[in-house]
Order: sequence, then C-alpha cells, then structure tokens
Amino acid sequence: MKLLFVMIALICVACNRGDKTPEPQYDVNCKATHLMGTYHGTEYSEAYNYNIVLSDANADSDSFAPNASYYYFEIYSDIYSKGGEYIDLPVASNTSRQYRYDQYSRRRSGFFSAENSYAIFTDNEGNTTQVGYSDGTLTLKHNGSSVEITAELVLENGTTHCVKYSGPRQYHNLTNQPYSTLRNDIELSLSDTALYTEHLGEYTNSVDCYYIMLSEDANFKDGKTIILELLLPSYSEVLYGTYNAFDNRDSYAEELYHTYFPGAIEQETLRGAWYVELVGGSAGSVMAPIMGGEIKIAEGDNLSTIFTFDCYDDASNKISGTVTTSTAL
Repeated sequence: MKLLFVMIALICVACNRGDKTPEPQYDVNCKATHLMGTYHGTEYSEAYNYNIVLSDANADSDSFAPNASYYYFEIYSDIYSKGGEYIDLPVASNTSRQYRYDQYSRRRSGFFSAENSYAIFTDNEGNTTQVGYSDGTLTLKHNGSSVEITAELVLENGTTHCVKYSGPRQYHNLTNQPYSTLRNDIELSLSDTALYTEHLGEYTNSVDCYYIMLSEDANFKDGKTIILELLLPSYSEVLYGTYNAFDNRDSYAEELYHTYFPGAIEQETLRGAWYVELVGGSAGSVMAPIMGGEIKIAEGDNLSTIFTFDCYDDASNKISGTVTTSTAL
C-alpha cells in the first residue's frame, strides 16, 4: 500500500497570513520556507509520481507544529527522477512547468490530483483542520540550481490561497528507505557467466538504451545476477568502455553517452542497474540497486567479456570485483 506523508509535519511553507502588504486578490498569501516530500516513480501510475508539502513550520518530529499551515500536492509528470535521498522537482532546466488540479484524480501527467492534495492548518495547541482543494494551479520555474514554486488555489471552503516558495531545486525524500538487503560489501568474482543483451531502442535523440543480464545460471532463473541498462550513442556497434551513473535528467545527449541508469523499482519491476540473487526467475531476498560508481566493460580472451565493478548501493555497501562472461558481447 502506498505510504502517504500525512501526519508528518516535515515540510514547510511560511504562510504569512498577517503580511503587511497582502496581495488583494487572495484571501491568504503564503511565503513557503520549507519543502519536503516523497517520490514513487511509476510504482503507482504510468506517469512519474511526486508528492511535495509546503509549510510555514519546520517540525522535526512526527507531530504538527502549532499555528502552522501545510499544503500537500500529489503531482504526476512525464519528467523522470532517479529517486534516492534527494529528488529533483519535475521541471526541466531553465523552463517553467505548470500542473493543474484534477478533481477526478486520474493520475495523468501534467496534473496534481485531488486524492492526497489538500491543506492542513493547526491552531495554537497543534490541533489540525484539513481542507481539500476545489481548483488551482501549481507552477514550477527552474532557475539554475534553484526553483520557484507558485501555487494558486481555491479551497473547498471557498477561500483563495497563493503559496510561494523559492529555494533549492531538490527536496528531501521522506520515504528514502534503501531497497538493498545487503548487510556487507560484496566482492564479485564470477566467471563463465551467461550473457543476455537486448537493444531497447532510442532513449532520446542520438542516444540508445541497451539491456544486459549477467548470471551464473545459464537459464537466468537462479543464482547471482547483474542487471544493467546502458546508454550509448545511437547505432553503436561496440559496448566496450567505461560507464558512470546517469544522474541528471537535463543532460545533453553527449553527456548521456556511456552512462547507466541507477537501480530503481517501477511497477514492481527492477529497472536500471542491480545486483540480485534470483530464485526461480524472480528476485529473492538478496538484492541491491547499483546507485553509483564506475563500470568497465572490456574484451577478454577467447571471445569472453570482462565487466569490472567499482560501485555502491543505496545503503552504502560496496559492490566491486569482476564478472567474466562465457560468450562475447
């Protein structure tokens, strides 16, 4: 079941209801001072799912702060983020992106849904009042390393609110629990492994994606396995080279060459780079996403291919060593 960040007073937007120069067209004008949230990728929808909260109180506990305002938004976008501890907001570099209120919660790209989008206000004792939205827009403007957020909202009680935030383009992912089940570093030393390669097609203009599996089981059903999704120049015939993690969705095509997608789970499917021990063709209890570090692919003797790993997972375990295939790449 999807974890919501309701009841977590962790994100703040300073709603200055007593501003000396209020904007007359709104009943409430808020200057957001804090931003946090969660990111679920495409685990619950075809579009990338972001949740953010803006509030005027930076509470570090699991309870709401008194005399505070919290604005929640469940956003669906066509913009990818890699996940992890910090999440890039869904707006491309040096652009502006507007998300509209969807009263039907259809989880469509370009909207924030009525489901899980609402405001919470507290009194001086911390008691809460929750009010849903009936209309509104959420505008994100990317400026270099910072972002500006403007939410123009109509609440179900008929009041109009303007919420503004300016700060870093990333926010802390509140559900950043590692996927990795490793308890220690892993030193790979696998030989004569089976190799599976598939060209997944074009990722973006002049950049193609390749899928690779390496397994100690020739049938790819049991045992230690490495999964990779690599980005290379279009029509590449040679996959040898050094690869680093793809960590910037705003990169130019040339910056994507010879990168790999960090490990993620999307719609209950392992995507990107993973170390996993298969059981009957499915991921068993031992699994770890490869989040960063260097992967080298080189030609070996007797038509073999050597994969060298100097990487780490999302729990800071090292994944290093070599995997040698029994066939050529």
